[in-house]
Amino acid sequence: MGADVTRRLVTLLLMIASVSADCSFSDDVRSIPGIVLQEDKEVYSLWESVLFSCEEGYAPLLDGFKSFCTDEDIFDPEPTIFSCLKTCEAPEVQEDTTFSSDGSSEPAETYEAYQVIEFSCAADVTVGYLEDDVQPVAYCNNGVWEPSVFADCKVSCEIPTLQNDTLYNSTVVQEDDGYIKHGTAITYECTTGIPGGTIEGPSNATCDDGQFDDESTPDCKVSCESPPGLEPFGVVDHGESANFTCASGGIILDGNDVTCNDGEWSKDPQCSFRCPGRDEYYIPLDLGQSSRKKRSTALQGDTPSMLFDDDRLVGVTAGLVAMVTTTSAVGFVSAVIKAGDVFSEVF
Repeated sequence: MGADVTRRLVTLLLMIASVSADCSFSDDVRSIPGIVLQEDKEVYSLWESVLFSCEEGYAPLLDGFKSFCTDEDIFDPEPTIFSCLKTCEAPEVQEDTTFSSDGSSEPAETYEAYQVIEFSCAADVTVGYLEDDVQPVAYCNNGVWEPSVFADCKVSCEIPTLQNDTLYNSTVVQEDDGYIKHGTAITYECTTGIPGGTIEGPSNATCDDGQFDDESTPDCKVSCESPPGLEPFGVVDHGESANFTCASGGIILDGNDVTCNDGEWSKDPQCSFRCPGRDEYYIPLDLGQSSRKKRSTALQGDTPSMLFDDDRLVGVTAGLVAMVTTTSAVGFVSAVIKAGDVFSEVF
């Protein structure tokens, strides 16, 4: 009996050995990009397990994956479901832009597959914002960032300090804090009410990531109106010259060529008139700016009719010439006026 049992047991073991087989991996498994087989061998015994991992620069989609040899060249789970995905290097971003992931405030050197990063403005940028047309996040897709165009922090520009009466165009888009957004163009113009003001310097500028493309400051140069009693009447731009003549036939003793300089004439042209019977010319004074005696003297002909109102000359008889003696801070000054000329109206 004992010998018979022994023979049967040996036979059973031989039968088991005949149906059992070793396992080996196919080329498809070994060609998985980045795969590393722990205890890599040509042949694995029945029920022997193999641990899968990834080489540097890759990360396993299934961490801690194992496969067992269960039959001749059959592994379970199927090894080809294991994969290694490339990691992504930290993206290159603009100077004022930073990014973070998983709540970390500091960027890492590499990121695993499907790891998401979020972009933001750097901590020292107080008036920056992310562009609206680019997603503020990206994820690592097998070594490539998606999307490939990263959000960029753009810095707003401080409203420029302008000289004199210059204004920037009130239609520009501003942020609540008084800054102008990147890419916004502004136009400089003179304050409303200045006749014919001329911009000296740039007439427009565009905010380019915290700085205007033209940083020179414009200035509004004011035009000049033609002096009273001179022709031609009108407005002359800053820097332009004009040749005036007396509207009522007098002459300008100091020359009639004057230049407009930011609202002021280079000279003060005044008309003078020749007194009948004399060779002298007299330049009229602004009688409205000084105190006067109520006295007049005819230089020729009848005594003119002089009208005063509270020591203020309001008119003379047309066609007559009179000398009016005025009192000023420097003493007595004589002025010759003629009705119909500059001082024929109330002044």
